[in-house]
Amino acid sequence: MLSFLPLVTTLILIFCPSNFYKIIQFVSLASSLSSLILTLVLMLNFSVLNDKFQFFVAIYTFANINVTYSLGLDALSVWFVFLNSLLTFISIFYVSRYTINVRFFFILLFLIQFFVIQSFLVTDLFMFYVFFEAILIPMFLLIGVWGSYDRNLHAAFVFFLYTLAGSLIMLLAIQHIQSEVGSTYFYTIYQFNFSMYSQIFLFLAFFIAFAVKIPMFPVHVWLPEAHGEAPTIGSMILAGILLKLGVYGFARILLPICKDTLFLFLPFVFLLCLFGILYTSLSTLAQTDMKRIVAYSSVGHMNLAVLGLFSGTTIGFEGALFSVISHGFISPGLFMGVGLLYDRYGTKLINYYGNLVSVMPLLTIFMFLLSLGNLAFPGTSAFVGEFLIFTGVVGENFLLFLLSSASVIFVAIYTFWLFNRVFFGPCSTDLRNFSELTANEAFAFVILLVFMVLFGIYPSLVLDQLHNASMFVNS
Repeated sequence: MLSFLPLVTTLILIFCPSNFYKIIQFVSLASSLSSLILTLVLMLNFSVLNDKFQFFVAIYTFANINVTYSLGLDALSVWFVFLNSLLTFISIFYVSRYTINVRFFFILLFLIQFFVIQSFLVTDLFMFYVFFEAILIPMFLLIGVWGSYDRNLHAAFVFFLYTLAGSLIMLLAIQHIQSEVGSTYFYTIYQFNFSMYSQIFLFLAFFIAFAVKIPMFPVHVWLPEAHGEAPTIGSMILAGILLKLGVYGFARILLPICKDTLFLFLPFVFLLCLFGILYTSLSTLAQTDMKRIVAYSSVGHMNLAVLGLFSGTTIGFEGALFSVISHGFISPGLFMGVGLLYDRYGTKLINYYGNLVSVMPLLTIFMFLLSLGNLAFPGTSAFVGEFLIFTGVVGENFLLFLLSSASVIFVAIYTFWLFNRVFFGPCSTDLRNFSELTANEAFAFVILLVFMVLFGIYPSLVLDQLHNASMFVNS
């Protein structure tokens, strides 16, 4: 039911008159809340001791190509499904008078939710590709139609073409697997012994596809462009959910299949991660657009997570997954804070703002707490993730740890430079027209902050499930 509720909601909204705003809002809110509740029910009934797919449902078998459309939840996907449901629910709450054509907007939002849920739940590689690719269409429209109208179409096409190119390379790898194994079911693939040459080809194909999605250096240039022009909800969904598909793909597909060839590519992967972490940190310091600052920050955090993912240690792997889940609370919150300022006042440039603490004290508090999370302050979920990553990396390569840990300094510099300039810096603008948060906006911030602090204090709530996933991949 959880898997198809967003699709049912989409069909209802399609046939609902566009001027029935209250009905559209009620249906959307009820559906997103129902999805969140159903996700929580599944998580409460999820067995931590079982490392196989749970709640398995076989929907349809394409006998001629030996592909089965089936769904299942396991330790690797459970928290990503929760993140998807939570952020969709928050997005519905955030949407306000600043959004035109709300019905079409919600239709695209629920289509994204449906495709993302399917991507995390499908147990077949070919079906994963289908839904992984399908996400591009509603996201392209979301950026192109509701973007900031400066370069929104350009940003939409850059996002679409970059991710499409990576996905087409992945399709070649899937066809190769189908020809060798005769099946694309995940556990069948895991048990197949690929030759060294096949693993090299598969590693390169899957690495390129998922590196674009994360994104890693040097294929990261589409992300600041997309974030800079996307609507607030688009940036929240992009940072909070869609980027996680790349990390999930590494953990679900690449690492289990290409274990024998990892040693060949690890120096190359580590080098790209270091460039991604350090280059994006320096690029962030040169930005004047607030959304681009948060976007470059996201690139740095995701590259650090990839470093932990490929560290070859259980603690680094778990830290990487924990870090991207934590990023799913913090980064959308930062984008929401920047976005609501843009929605109100029509600019994302830092120089326009200053001394907002005097007129928006509630937003100041929320953004201060999110800034602490962004720099991995102790007590926040990001601290746990980065601590585990660095612990895993330092045991494998001290020089790698030393270079990557420089990111901590850069993140602290640009995070508090942005916060201080916007909320306490000098301002030449008339602040009388600035307004405090609405109840819906404040509620959305509170939810994200609660999970950021909760998982920072009690990380075992997440790590208990992630431990099974790491044991499987690193076995």
